[in-house]
Amino acid sequence: MIEIRKVHTHELGVIANFIAEMNRLEEQHIGYCGTEPEEIRASLSEDFDQVPYWESFVAAFKDGKVIGLIGFDGDLDHQTAEIWGPFVRGGLSELATELFVELKNHIPPTIEKLFLFPNKQNDTVISLAEEMDFEAMDAQVILTIDKESVPQQRETGIREVQSGQQQEFNKLHYQSFPDAYYSAEEILSRLDSQRKLFISTDGNLLTGYIYVEVEPAFNEASIEFVSVNRKDRGKGIGRKLIVNALQWMFTHDEIDSVTLCVNATNEKALKLYKKAGFKQVHELCFFKKSLVKSIVVNEKAATDTE
Repeated sequence: MIEIRKVHTHELGVIANFIAEMNRLEEQHIGYCGTEPEEIRASLSEDFDQVPYWESFVAAFKDGKVIGLIGFDGDLDHQTAEIWGPFVRGGLSELATELFVELKNHIPPTIEKLFLFPNKQNDTVISLAEEMDFEAMDAQVILTIDKESVPQQRETGIREVQSGQQQEFNKLHYQSFPDAYYSAEEILSRLDSQRKLFISTDGNLLTGYIYVEVEPAFNEASIEFVSVNRKDRGKGIGRKLIVNALQWMFTHDEIDSVTLCVNATNEKALKLYKKAGFKQVHELCFFKKSLVKSIVVNEKAATDTE
């Protein structure tokens, strides 16, 4: 007998271990969920602040053991949710569908879009996405680099942003990423010992920038944004920015690798990161689903206005 229900708060370790075990398999892998139990446990307990994990994860149990799991990371501000899973031991497609249908009952009504990032080898979730009328978007490539693969020679002409260059940075950021999750003002407000904005210049003119973050407590580091002025591309500026940022990231002993995601159709970006030493480790499908909201009409109000 299989029991499907929301997880309990005391089951954090159990679900973190299950996600880690499943996500190490290409045929079960979902992008951005992690493969280390402690990393996943920290993410679930600390990053799921808008909708906590005990409200956003549903598990299937058989004989007291987890055999399937699905959840979502909700962003209520942007009305979106990223689906984690479904992870199903043995790849049972029927159970994957049951889990997804049950999860939909717990998604807040304010959520308007669902995102799903299964590995290209994850036939179970790809089939589920098609069955549930998700829209296929551009594939995503996951790249990674370790400390030993980063060039040791310091790059010249790269430094942290200065107060007088903020206006130029604002302009380039908005041109490059008009719908970014961080505005230029938000990036500047976040800068501290663990969040850096490096720039390149030609005289007094900004030619490019890279914004990066590290979280040594969780052994995490990320390249959030990198851009080069259109007229300055092809001069090696992007590679210099990336290498300089990586060198700074790896000054933190807790960081031993950096992973990032690039649109599979963005051949220039892929070539740039590979030139800087990154290697491809996964290719993900990207699916999106818009949730249809029912509009309830107040018949009396409608009558009164006729």
